Amino acid sequence: TTEKRHVLRKSLQQLLLELGNYNFIATHRSYAVNPQHIDTIDLEDSTVILGATQIPISKRYRDAVLKALGR
Repeated sequence: TTEKRHVLRKSLQQLLLELGNYNFIATHRSYAVNPQHIDTIDLEDSTVILGATQIPISKRYRDAVLKALGR
């Protein structure tokens, strides 16, 4: 979040299922983002940028992220 970092003791996939209709997308096995808050995607560095925060995009999730963002 913009205020603080949250660390949970459950899998990211389980969390995404619980969030359901909030449209979060996984970018890495440890990260998920709300696409409405993405400012920029840096494909050279494989990151999404949310304000001053850079979140990695792994090779495994790259195609799904680009598809979710209509690219």
